[in-house]
Amino acid sequence: MKTRFRGQALVETALTVTILVLLSLGIIQFGYAFIQLGMIANAARDGARFASSRPTRDACGCLQAGDTTADTGTIAALVLNELSSVMNTSGVHVSVTQNPSPCASGGCPCSGACRTPAASTLPTVDVLVSGTVPYIFRLAGTGYTVNRTARFRDEQAPGG
Repeated sequence: MKTRFRGQALVETALTVTILVLLSLGIIQFGYAFIQLGMIANAARDGARFASSRPTRDACGCLQAGDTTADTGTIAALVLNELSSVMNTSGVHVSVTQNPSPCASGGCPCSGACRTPAASTLPTVDVLVSGTVPYIFRLAGTGYTVNRTARFRDEQAPGG
């Protein structure tokens, strides 16, 4: 009779330990994801701040093409480098835009006339970090989607 109770206790312990381990892994994953989302928001903010104060501009106030190239430009490299210390950035993309565009044609670099912003328009630089961040433990899928934008007043643009 004692043997049967020992077997029951062993099964109960195995079930309890399994549930506790899964719960612990979920808590660790959630905490790590929370840290990653904070780092993504901070990196986007740092990139937007860097871009908004960047003095290297064309005659209209456009950032240089080498600064704003998606995923490989100077600003994107700054953001991705900051994120690489806490996560795999292979699924993350960074884009930089100026709003409104300083060019009358709508796109930078300017090939024609410059745009004079309305007095009520505040020129900004937006840095968008988007993509998929992988989970540490692949218990509930492979990763989660992020989409964070940081916006700073463009200090170097006309009207900024």
